[in-house]
Amino acid sequence: MIMTPCAIRMLLTNIQQRGDKGIDGKTSDGVPIQVKRSDNIGRNVVDNFRAACGRFDKALFDKTQGKACGIIIAFSFGKGAVQEVARLKNEENIFIKLVTVDTIVPLAKKPKLTLQYEQLNLYPKTTKITKNTK
Repeated sequence: MIMTPCAIRMLLTNIQQRGDKGIDGKTSDGVPIQVKRSDNIGRNVVDNFRAACGRFDKALFDKTQGKACGIIIAFSFGKGAVQEVARLKNEENIFIKLVTVDTIVPLAKKPKLTLQYEQLNLYPKTTKITKNTK
C-alpha cells in the first residue's frame, strides 16, 4: 500500500483519543494506523502497536497475509523499530509498514540552515605604548 495524500484523505480517523486501544485511525481497507509526533521512534512503539493491532481485530494477522496489517507514521524511526519490523516479518509473518512523514508531506522535511558570519572590527584593539625614560 502506497501512502499518498489521496490515500491519507481516505483514512478513517479516531476522534476519541482515550480508550482507543492504541489505534489512531484505519485505512478504508480496515488496516490500523498509529501516528507519532516525534523523531527516532523505537522498538517499544512497534511492540505496543502490534499488541494494539491484536486487540483491535483478533483475526487481523490471519486476514492480512502478505499485506500490511498495520501502519505507523512518524518523523523518523530508530534502528530498533526497523529491526523489530523485520523480525516480525521474518519470524511471525506480520508486516507492519513504517511510513515517514516526509514521504507523505514533502514540506515536512526540516530545512537545512547554513550560517556564515564575518567578524567586524568595530572596536579594534588599541595598544598602549608607554615610554620608559631612564
